[in-house]
Amino acid sequence: MEEGELYTEITKLIVDLLPSSGCMIIPDVGGFITYNVSARIDQTSNRIYPPSGRVGFNSALKVNDGLLASHYALLKGISYPQALDKIQRFTFYCISELNAGKILHFASLGNLRHDNTKNLIFEPDPHTNFLDDAFGLAPVSAMPVRRKLAEVGSMAHNRKHFSRFRTHNVAEGLKWTLMILPILLLALYSVYQTGVLDGVVNYSSLGGNISQQPIDEKAISNPYTIEPRIPHIEKKFQPEEYSLNRIHDAFTDTVFPVIVLNADIMRISSSKEKSQDRFDEYNAKVSVTDENSMASSQRFHLIAGCFKDINNAYRLRDELRQKGFDATLAGTSSLGLTRVSIASFFSKQDAQHALNEFKTKSFQDLWILKI
Repeated sequence: MEEGELYTEITKLIVDLLPSSGCMIIPDVGGFITYNVSARIDQTSNRIYPPSGRVGFNSALKVNDGLLASHYALLKGISYPQALDKIQRFTFYCISELNAGKILHFASLGNLRHDNTKNLIFEPDPHTNFLDDAFGLAPVSAMPVRRKLAEVGSMAHNRKHFSRFRTHNVAEGLKWTLMILPILLLALYSVYQTGVLDGVVNYSSLGGNISQQPIDEKAISNPYTIEPRIPHIEKKFQPEEYSLNRIHDAFTDTVFPVIVLNADIMRISSSKEKSQDRFDEYNAKVSVTDENSMASSQRFHLIAGCFKDINNAYRLRDELRQKGFDATLAGTSSLGLTRVSIASFFSKQDAQHALNEFKTKSFQDLWILKI
């Protein structure tokens, strides 16, 4: 086979294999590689070119990878050593042509030649596109769109209209702000306001820590007669002063009213009111004494709460009895607090056993009192 026919066969094989393999190496010459180019706009010719797959040449790829020889052996039906011999003859032909100053033409790929310093120069074919997704896409002519500038008078009119519109929006927003602001301030003031309401301190407010000082109604009515007070000293925690946290955990379906310590409020009463208070206090003491005498035989009590105002103790006792408990008043502590017992027992073992059962039912604040 002549060198010209061999050159034509192998160059055609390179063109057929290059799109699928991406790289075809001619031993001791170089390798052809493919790469993708995005769509572009040529502003000089006013044309839009679609994306394409271009061909490049790398003279550093000179080691035989066997791809070209193996495909040539399959194409011709010969052995690999025979095909490798054909590839070597093709390589010698290319090198001799380049050294002679001739140009090697690879159909659909481009031209390969030597420059003045014997460097390989590859000129790709601009009409070749190896990108399958761009098949059938041709360059499109596109003229740039030229927009007319708006007149100066129209721009000034639009700016004036926008300024008036913005001023209107600012005035409208300010008006609504002035209307809503007093309502918000009043709501916040109501939430955090704490003080005296009908002679009673409002302890259920969200205001946080409230000092439970005695309140003198005379001083409130006449603020110019307020006497200096002794600084309030907090007492240490006493077990008997601890309550069931308003027995909220014990009865989830019951909402108790806020308990106000009326005994801590100083009031100026008439002689008739004082007589009535002494009578009520005497009756309360008699009632407590009766219940204490009934429960004295049972020495161990499960205390649910302690109250300074006996009316609050009666209220808790009645609530517990409505729930089915045998609640009683268990005497008065050394601090003058009336105790409320949820159950009473003769032995400590029975009381402890009942306490454990109550705690399993979320009665966490009960405690045992021995009388």
